Amino acid sequence: SATRQAFSDFLVSDVLAVARPEGVQGGLGVGVTVAQALEAAEANLEKRFAGRLLAEATARDALGKTWRNLAKYEQAERHLRRAVTAFEADTTADPVRRARARLELGSLMLDLSRYSEAAPELDAALALAVRAGPRAGETRIEAAHAFGVLEEARGHGPEAEARRTARSTKRRAPTSGRNVRFESVRRV
Repeated sequence: SATRQAFSDFLVSDVLAVARPEGVQGGLGVGVTVAQALEAAEANLEKRFAGRLLAEATARDALGKTWRNLAKYEQAERHLRRAVTAFEADTTADPVRRARARLELGSLMLDLSRYSEAAPELDAALALAVRAGPRAGETRIEAAHAFGVLEEARGHGPEAEARRTARSTKRRAPTSGRNVRFESVRRV
């Protein structure tokens, strides 16, 4: 398909070519890092994918995942948000790919403890995966798991309740010569 070809051209011409000897067909040198290759490839993104939303979404999703794995969260967020926007704008986009992009962005927001931003992305990912049916089973499971992690992080999950219970302490305090039992509960 045209999308695969555009993504392949981007990968070969804009990412892998950077590792060629300096000055040779776009090369930056044989010692170039992955991060340097990605930064160089980003410069051509707009031009390379002009008018091809699905190809752009595919490239930005891949870049966002890679930046996330390299702990470059600002770059990851920028590309993942644009991937989600492009996937949503292209009505021919596969719902599983749309769900995966939302899941990736929601998971990044979860990593960054930005829970209010994670929730709608994870909700959308789960809804898309459910609509896609059995072929989105893995994505549905991952989105449901991410929701569990989100609820745990917010202090609403069963493990959070167990921690709150464990932190509950019974203490004795002298009151008019009597010992009175009380509980002290600290919120997570």
